[in-house]
Amino acid sequence: MLLRILPWAIVSGLTLFSVATYAGLPAEIPRHLNSAGEATRSVELTWMSWMLLPFIAAATQAFMTWLTLLLPSKPDLFSFAEKERFLKLPREYQGDTIVRMQATMDIIAGFTMLVLFAVQVVLWRTAMGHPSKNTLPFLMVGTIVFLPLALVLTSRVSAAANAAEKKWRAATGETDSRTSGPRSATDR
Repeated sequence: MLLRILPWAIVSGLTLFSVATYAGLPAEIPRHLNSAGEATRSVELTWMSWMLLPFIAAATQAFMTWLTLLLPSKPDLFSFAEKERFLKLPREYQGDTIVRMQATMDIIAGFTMLVLFAVQVVLWRTAMGHPSKNTLPFLMVGTIVFLPLALVLTSRVSAAANAAEKKWRAATGETDSRTSGPRSATDR
């Protein structure tokens, strides 16, 4: 449950930070930065121009939460290596794998919200005349480093699906070959 709340806590922090810093911003704020952290494009400060990123974060998180909550009824929305075999399992054997899918979605959502928060902080620092020269490369590298973690999380979903299939086979005495997967109820 903490994983489900964490991304929303980050979105709330981002929103509070943006509201708290709005009054002290200059008349123009950066909209785009180069790799050295220098503004390459600026826009006039308006409530919408400064609150755009928190709005995008909240909308993205709402969508990710909706998808995560939809997984128990539509596990086919989550893509992973063992998906085809997993979907053939009876529903009562899918629960642990779906919980793993939801945790993966929550972790990815949390990381995404953290990156958006960091971007807003970098934009604020640049607007205030303190460009973050090391922060942007760190954000880029951090995002790239997160990719293997996402792959590890997805492989754990596959492992959970394999364990569910093993449990199902043990309970039913099924001996289908590994590549064909369990037979669906309509195949019997």
